[in-house]
Amino acid sequence: MLYDQYFIDDLKSRADLVRIVEMHVPLKKKGANRWGSCPFHGEKTPSLSVSPAKGFFGSKRGERFCFDFAVFRVK
Repeated sequence: MLYDQYFIDDLKSRADLVRIVEMHVPLKKKGANRWGSCPFHGEKTPSLSVSPAKGFFGSKRGERFCFDFAVFRVK
């Protein structure tokens, strides 16, 4: 493994998921989650759910670091 698992877990715990996603998608708070239009499907209604407390986004529960990778791969 290139990086120690402790380092990876620590980095994940420090990353602000809402801030990462908001760099690409405007989000609005609704209850405990934030919602925005999914950049992967070209839709106009908010269907992208971001759960900062649980540390995942979308219906497939993508992790914090997956979002940036997926956005840059799509563009």
